[in-house]
Amino acid sequence: MRIAVLDIETTGLNATYGRLLCACFKFDDERRPRTVEVPLTKDEPKALKQIKAWYSEADVVATWNGKRFDVPFINGRLMVHKMDPLPAKMHKDLLYESKKMRFNSHSLMNMSENMGLANRKHNVEARHWTLAAEGNNASRNKIVKHCQYDVVMTEEIMERFRPLVINITR
Repeated sequence: MRIAVLDIETTGLNATYGRLLCACFKFDDERRPRTVEVPLTKDEPKALKQIKAWYSEADVVATWNGKRFDVPFINGRLMVHKMDPLPAKMHKDLLYESKKMRFNSHSLMNMSENMGLANRKHNVEARHWTLAAEGNNASRNKIVKHCQYDVVMTEEIMERFRPLVINITR
């Protein structure tokens, strides 16, 4: 079974008005995350096609809050561009597993700290999301790095949770 961790960064939380800035997939049999960047709105359809291709390679997709945000956002943007949504797939949203552990917070950064993981969240000042949406390459690079760190941390958490995971649902 091939597992891929997925994370996206966007210009907003709403797929009607926001758009993708980047997406990262970290496959369990690969060392580095695969990354697609979306410098401008006109670049989004090509990036969405790449996301769909990578998504189809995975037997299971793992995310952090991806059932409520990443996958619905991607599907929303696919539909905006008159493309078919992502196919149904086995999906493990690790946020829900974290809630079983009674920590004080269930953010990715907090879970990483509580579990003593080496990778820490790469903080990006809020202004960089606006600048990246306007095509600023330096700001987009910061956001891409942030996304890459997120998928690596999510993968590390997934490995630690593996003995606790009973089922994976669509």
